[in-house]
Order: sequence, then C-alpha cells, then structure tokens
Amino acid sequence: MSRVFALSFLFICTCISLLAQQNKPISTAASTQPLLFMENKGQVTDFDGKSRADILFVMKAPGLDVYIGNDGLHYQFTQTENMEAFVKYQEQMQTMLTDPKTLVPEKLNITTYRVDMKLQGANSNPVVLTEKQSSYYENYYNIAAAPEGITDVRGYEQITLKDIYTRIDCVLYTINDALKYDFIAHPGAAYRHIKMAYRGAGEMKILEDGSLWFNTPLGSIQCH
Repeated sequence: MSRVFALSFLFICTCISLLAQQNKPISTAASTQPLLFMENKGQVTDFDGKSRADILFVMKAPGLDVYIGNDGLHYQFTQTENMEAFVKYQEQMQTMLTDPKTLVPEKLNITTYRVDMKLQGANSNPVVLTEKQSSYYENYYNIAAAPEGITDVRGYEQITLKDIYTRIDCVLYTINDALKYDFIAHPGAAYRHIKMAYRGAGEMKILEDGSLWFNTPLGSIQCH
C-alpha cells in the first residue's frame, strides 16, 4: 500500500534523521566509513545477483542503508542479534585476509525491512552531478556478476539530480549525521507536481513542528 504526499512549497528542505540499530557487513577499503553517497559501479545487485542500474548511490548508516534511485529513495533497515559474531565477520570482510568461503558466521540472525519513497511522475533519467569527492573508497570482491572485483568505488558529500521534475533539481547532502535533500524550483517550475509515495511504512503522522514521521518494525524515520 502506498501513501502519497503532495508538496506545494516553492523551496523544500527535508532532513532525514537516520535512526536505527546495527550496520551490515560490507567489503571496504577502510575500517571507519563516513556518511557518504557511494557511487554504484555494479556492486548493487538484486537477490538474483543481477545489477541494479536504477540505483545511483548508496548511503550506509548504522542499521540503515539508503539507496538513491533514479525515481526516489529506498530505506533498508537491518537488525543483527549476535553482535560478537557480526563484528568478527565484518572485520574479516574488511581485511579480506580470510578465504571468502569461510566467511559464513553462525547464528547471526540478520533481519531486514525496506521502505520505498517514490517520486511519482519524476524524470527516470536525470542528469547526475557529484560534488565534494571524499578520499574514502570501497573495494568489492564478492560480486557474482564481477568475479574480477569492483574497485575504487568513490564517495561524495553532495549529489544533485538535475531536472528530476521539469525545472526542478533535487540536491542531496548530509548535515549533523543526517541525510538532507532539497528540491530547488527554478523559474517556471510546476512545483505542485512533486509527489512522494511511501510503500512499506507503518504508522505515519505529521508532527507539531510540521515534520513527517513514520515507523517500521526495525526503526523510524523523521523528515523535517
């Protein structure tokens, strides 16, 4: 079931507080990962191992991955029960000093839940601009579709989706450990056409300060 919110502001600022519990393992080039928009160079796949070209960037926060698509955002919450095994597994994945076939932790009990925010009627092929490239990068060696590995996956502090709607840009960046996105309406823009449809969210409500809040079985999101 989708819930649609029509936005009728000339200039819209939305700040997403990333509230969740644990992160899931990933092969990285550094032990500490900043909050960045990591480009998708083929490392993002579906359950069948096929590349998800519609996903442009991924932002990973503790317990919550945010996938930036060409038509909206996908929030994937993750909860891990056996943290001791999880930390050991994550350290092994980061160093890649162990045979990947042995990296199968026991009784991790990882639970995931996804919420999709679709920009209805949006341009599915926006021009993507990246800014403030970070020195941080990631390498992947366990992708079935790329046995040779995917290396030098770069992160950025800010991205812009140009003309996500006609004469409207969407600028995404972070501030105070939160994801923020602004819709910039240029002269002549039909900003009233901006609509966000949420699928998978539980309870949803508008708080007294005007922000949108919704929950999931594994965490919550607040949009200021």
